[in-house]
Amino acid sequence: YDLVYIGVGGYSYDREFNSNSSFLKPFVKEKYSPSLCPIITKEKIPSYLVGKRVKCLISLFKNDIEIYKEQGEVIFKKDGLSGIAIFNVSSYVNNEDRYVIKLDLSQNGYKKIDVDLAHLDGYFPSYIVKYIKERKIKDVTDITFNFKGKYDYKDSQLTSGGVAVNKLNKDFSYATNKEVLFGGEVISLHGRCGGYNIGLALLEAYKSYKLLSTFKSRL
Repeated sequence: YDLVYIGVGGYSYDREFNSNSSFLKPFVKEKYSPSLCPIITKEKIPSYLVGKRVKCLISLFKNDIEIYKEQGEVIFKKDGLSGIAIFNVSSYVNNEDRYVIKLDLSQNGYKKIDVDLAHLDGYFPSYIVKYIKERKIKDVTDITFNFKGKYDYKDSQLTSGGVAVNKLNKDFSYATNKEVLFGGEVISLHGRCGGYNIGLALLEAYKSYKLLSTFKSRL
């Protein structure tokens, strides 16, 4: 071959895992993982919370150090947490380290509300009030969930890992083999929810197209 463009995508949704491993193995240096997906928690989610939503500030801690936070909406699942903000949090976790997710239920995410268990109904929906009382939570700015794992590829929006960015040139050709170009999820680079990944894929394709078109003109 003269030039090869590889944009086979990841393993999210209905893709068979490792279906592309044979020809990608020499290039893939970062471990694959489902990303932009729900998170499984060690805490059991009561049935009355499943499917319910709450707006809050979500903070992610790795080994007691805050590494990410975002204000948004959390959806409770039977085994964990979901929602756009949680999808974004999932990009920062792996199954090897210890993580804690903290929900701040105060009105603006920063103002502390002194909890009066007798007068919570004016602040939160009834299902949140019930949960606060059952867990005997004393500070609604610090409701913690311990990370257990991520949902599998079939429940993820994209796949992280793949070809390391520092192994690529600016035109997305491989540093030690410039005749091979990469684009899309096969590269270990992605953004948050909100269309950023589609835009990124288009930019990657355009950069590679410029190189391909230059090569074609030399034939």
